[in-house]
Amino acid sequence: MTKTVVSLPTMYADHHVTAVRRLLLAHPGVQGVVASSAFLQAEIEYDPGAMSSAEIRRVLAEAGYPEGDGASPSLPRANGRGDLAWERLGVRVTRSHPADPKTPG
Repeated sequence: MTKTVVSLPTMYADHHVTAVRRLLLAHPGVQGVVASSAFLQAEIEYDPGAMSSAEIRRVLAEAGYPEGDGASPSLPRANGRGDLAWERLGVRVTRSHPADPKTPG
C-alpha cells in the first residue's frame, strides 16, 4: 500500500469530507481515506497497482475537489471580506436564534 496526501481547499465543511471519502472509497484500490475539513487535506491509502496518485487527483478534480497549493481559502462573508476564522483553528461558537424551538431536556 502507498499513501498520498492531497490539499483540497474546497473541502471546507464536513459534508465535503463525507463526499470525498465516499467518492474515493468507491474506487478499487483505495483502501482508506482520512480527510479533514479543518486542515483541508485528505490522506489516501491505495494500491498503486490498481490506481495511481494522478488518477486519484483526477477523480477528485472531476468531482469538484481540485488539488490546491496547501493554503487555506478565504471564504467570503456577507460583507465581502474573507472570514479569517477559517485561516486558523480555534473555537467556533454558534448560537441558536431566539425564534428556534427549544429542545426539551
